[in-house]
Amino acid sequence: MKKLLISSMVLLATTACQSSADNVVQEVADAIAMNDYRLYQEPVRGEPIPGLDYKLWDKARALCGVKIIQDITDFVQNDQDMQDRIQRVKHAEEYNKLMYKACTDTRSK
Repeated sequence: MKKLLISSMVLLATTACQSSADNVVQEVADAIAMNDYRLYQEPVRGEPIPGLDYKLWDKARALCGVKIIQDITDFVQNDQDMQDRIQRVKHAEEYNKLMYKACTDTRSK
């Protein structure tokens, strides 16, 4: 019974992760279809672009453009705020990795 429960939890976690990845892929595809290659940028000091090495930030801004990750700040009031922030930044990292490749493949020519 314990093994069945653990197996079910692993399957559920794997499915949730795959669903999240599928959503990111679809979001990137939708943006490309609208010719929108902008990358997500955090609205905090330093204006980081999650998922990209900091050495690429200036090039990425110039080539692809940026849009601000909505509903996050560097002011965290409680654990839920922190969890929400972590999820939004993680989503931006996944999105930016895919979009940066698409942007550079399309616009660097």
